Amino acid sequence: MRWLLPALLVGGALAFVGCRRGANPQGPGTTVSDGGLLPDSGMGPASASAPEDASRARLVRLNELIPTPPSPVPTTAMLRSRSMPASGRREQVGDIIVTTQCGPRYCTDGLRDTRSGLDLIPTALTAEEHELVAASAEFERAVRIAHLGDSYLSAYRGATEFSGGAHANNELACGTWDRRTGRQLRLSELVPPAEARALHQRAAVALQEFLEETGRPRYMLDEASFLYDSARQRVTFCALAPMVVAGTVIEIPVERDGVP
Repeated sequence: MRWLLPALLVGGALAFVGCRRGANPQGPGTTVSDGGLLPDSGMGPASASAPEDASRARLVRLNELIPTPPSPVPTTAMLRSRSMPASGRREQVGDIIVTTQCGPRYCTDGLRDTRSGLDLIPTALTAEEHELVAASAEFERAVRIAHLGDSYLSAYRGATEFSGGAHANNELACGTWDRRTGRQLRLSELVPPAEARALHQRAAVALQEFLEETGRPRYMLDEASFLYDSARQRVTFCALAPMVVAGTVIEIPVERDGVP
């Protein structure tokens, strides 16, 4: 299951159960989420959980970003069964909508820009996901908005897939999309290549320090797994997890220098 990013590692010791249907309220001038209504602040609910010291590296788990109902049986799943919003909209921030499609054994989130009409992440199952579900796998794909700007959008993407046996597979990464083209960006496409290399090097140092301090296994940086906060001119790398801790990332915020 390699649908998030080209360099994303998959796998992990987890298990999960399937989907169910339900309704979700919504109203004008609000941010709609699976858990209820939030003021439309221009930021996704995921940003509300950020720590007070947002300048330090931190570990982020998929089930913390995207809470789901508890399993009726003991399980270590990151994403469990979620409801199908009656409107098909799981979350809305401004003119960005997290859309949802549920069917037998799956629920998948997508990301739609109503201003441009572009599907940044299509809601429909990919060919690989369809093969998993057709083979009787249970599958959940979730999206959570992190930052919304006029030109760029950043979001988290995660998934849990269970095909039987003792464990499931989890994935978590983040990405940034160009709202004008609908393309997911690499950092060197958003900032000058020399600056992208400098930011990556600073993030690599901070990541190594965090791993040494916490004793965690090796995580890896990827140029396409980052959040971009255009208001603060901050890039947050999402270091990708090894298989033993799949479904987590280490976030490393790095400020851009000399940008007006």
